[in-house]
Amino acid sequence: MFRDFGTPEQQDIFINGMLAGTHRVAFGLTEPDHGSDATWMETRAEPCERDGVDGWLINGEKMWNTGLHVANYDMIFARTSGDDGAARGISCFLVPTDAPGFKIEEYLWTFNMPTDHPRISLTECGCRIRHCLVRAMEVWCWRNILCMKPYSPSRIRCRRSAILHQ
Repeated sequence: MFRDFGTPEQQDIFINGMLAGTHRVAFGLTEPDHGSDATWMETRAEPCERDGVDGWLINGEKMWNTGLHVANYDMIFARTSGDDGAARGISCFLVPTDAPGFKIEEYLWTFNMPTDHPRISLTECGCRIRHCLVRAMEVWCWRNILCMKPYSPSRIRCRRSAILHQ
């Protein structure tokens, strides 16, 4: 995600940080009422300004957040525009796990044990504009959801590789 959609600053901070072990990022896409349907998103992000800094205010819930038990950032997918059920208008935010309004509600049991897949809530949770991967979800949805009806993911990867290497 960072390589394909991140700004040069995000790539430098997060890719190098993950390699150094200082930045760990969880993945927060799934919502309690919508399961694996990634386009029906109740989590919302609205533009805001806090202390003179542009950013986003996020409200919603996520569950099955992979890797959150060791993460210091969570990739939170939220609707910023568009209609419910549409791939367009969903953005990805790199939310610090210690941000005010970010709360781990419970750790969910998988394989009969509590693991790294919690349910979280975001209440008036702020995210700086520089921590937004705005294009990421639209492109991800186009590749992985809208195109999967007639094509498998491996075919999409092959076509993408063929296009990139022409």
